[in-house]
Amino acid sequence: MPRLWPAEAGLITDRRFHSLEGLRGLAAIAVALTHLGLSWRHIVCHGYLAVDLFFLISGVVLGHAYEERLVAGWRPMQFLAARVRRLAPLYLLGALWGGACAFILAWYGVGQSHVGLKLLLALSFAPLLFSAGPIYPLNAPSWSLFDEFVINAVFGFVAPMLNARRLKIALGAAFFALCVATFFAGSFAAVGGAEATDWPGGILRAAFSFPLGLLLHRWHIAGRLPRPKVSAWLVAAIVFGSFFVPVETPLYDLALVGLLYPGLIVVALANEPRGELPVRLFNLAGLISYPLYVLHWPLAQLLRAATADSIGLSAGLGFLALAVLLAYLAARFWDTPVRAWLRRHSRRATPPSAALTKSEENPVSALAERASSPL
Repeated sequence: MPRLWPAEAGLITDRRFHSLEGLRGLAAIAVALTHLGLSWRHIVCHGYLAVDLFFLISGVVLGHAYEERLVAGWRPMQFLAARVRRLAPLYLLGALWGGACAFILAWYGVGQSHVGLKLLLALSFAPLLFSAGPIYPLNAPSWSLFDEFVINAVFGFVAPMLNARRLKIALGAAFFALCVATFFAGSFAAVGGAEATDWPGGILRAAFSFPLGLLLHRWHIAGRLPRPKVSAWLVAAIVFGSFFVPVETPLYDLALVGLLYPGLIVVALANEPRGELPVRLFNLAGLISYPLYVLHWPLAQLLRAATADSIGLSAGLGFLALAVLLAYLAARFWDTPVRAWLRRHSRRATPPSAALTKSEENPVSALAERASSPL
């Protein structure tokens, strides 16, 4: 289907966002290092903000891939089915990997209980919202996938009604609530999302960053964003460096989530990596980002148990190298072929939407009108 909005010269339309792919990979690396234990959390002291960057990038990418179709008549369940096909293969692999590592730890007497029951719940994507620990105990980072899917579901249903004014009102309300939650929790990290006691905080974080990404994408396709000329490598370096700044104040976290990361996304959208090798490297970082995110935590638990939480530099870098290798293998030999099979199966099972076919005759979509509107 051709794009229904007019493409401005130099703006990304049908291509991938190579710059954002690289940022996702760096964010996944920061999260992986954070989970190596307390000493590493003092080094990667703001690695938890990578999740907010994930939500922000997701808003841009899903807006690019799906918002026009939802506005043109795609049913919400079609969108949710597409998201399940994207998220499920690696999520299920991560759940199985987390269960296997938990069984290994239980075999050696390292504090595991009811592993079989937890694995069954994990395979069904059921969060333990009212337990005393993580909502996904076998693979704790899965909390953000739960939040992502919740926000995606809301987006799928409200997209046709989400004009610029309503989107801005929702963003303002979400950011105000996020600031209030941060003030009462004492820190941005305490707003959390992984634990059963703070999972609403995770939803709140997604409810701000994901719509902000949608708004940035709308302004991007309408040509309303500034386009400074900056190296894509510099943008990536600033993002990665922001996770290591030893500043302990919630204002820093709120400034990154509400100002710096959105600003860097704007710059990244205007500055793709140049040359075949840089594009390949950025795309490789994007390729391993999701599998690294869902596979690293069980591996980190094994390493922490084997070293009594004393993980030095060499062990940490070795862990990262192994985790990246596993992520690449998972992406190459599991996620890519399984998703290709699911896409082929869905095309055979689902006829084209009449509304979507009809919309192809219209040269200007409602989304373009809303994106260019000052309201």
